[in-house]
Order: sequence, then structure tokens, then C-alpha cells
Amino acid sequence: SALCVSADGLRVYVGSVSGNFAALDLRRALSPLGRFKGCAGSIRAIATHATLPLVACAGLDRALRIYDTRSFKLNERVYLKQRLNAALFSTDGEMARASGDEGEVDEMLGLLPQVQDDALGGEVDEEG
Repeated sequence: SALCVSADGLRVYVGSVSGNFAALDLRRALSPLGRFKGCAGSIRAIATHATLPLVACAGLDRALRIYDTRSFKLNERVYLKQRLNAALFSTDGEMARASGDEGEVDEMLGLLPQVQDDALGGEVDEEG
């Protein structure tokens, strides 16, 4: 199950282990505003966009779904082949697109800071 508060603080988005995903109004004692349809399996993470009326959820069915918060309609569904446990929106407003170019992915990963793991002896092997 997962929970996320909207950027304006007026709604809360909740997902259950049975795949139910809904929006609740915080101003009216958690009264239901609507349900998002199409989820299968447990919802593991929910994220809201800071400026756009979008909410994303990641579930055990390995799909990331993006919904419009006004119409409760599904905008995008992407099967990601991995077990998902988080969903995030970009803070700079840019949208990542799948292009099949491995160079773009390597470049993006190269921008991430290096993390030292004490369990690995302090240094992370950069070649694999």
C-alpha cells in the first residue's frame, strides 16, 4: 500500500495491496473524489507532479501508470520489466523519453553522484 499528499495539500492519493487507487479530499473528512482504474496488483509507490495535474503509481505488475488528476483518466502506461518500488517526477520539468539510445542512459547515469558503500570496502567499482 502507498500514500501521497498532493502538492497543494488538498488531496491525498492512496493505493492498496489489492490494486485500488483513489483520491481523497482532505477538506471534507477524507471523502472520496474518484478512483483511478487500470491498476493490477499491489500499488507500491505514488508520486504527484509539483505543477501539472498528474499522479503516477508503480505496482507489482511492473507497470508505471500516469493519470490526470482532474479527469481520473490514464495518460500513460509503461511496462518497465523491473520490480518497482518507487515513482518520481523530474524536478526540472524535463521529461525523459525512451529512445533506445544506450549512450543517453550512460550519460544520464554519469551525472549521478558517486556513492561509497562501506560494505564494499569504501570504493565502488566503476566498471561493473
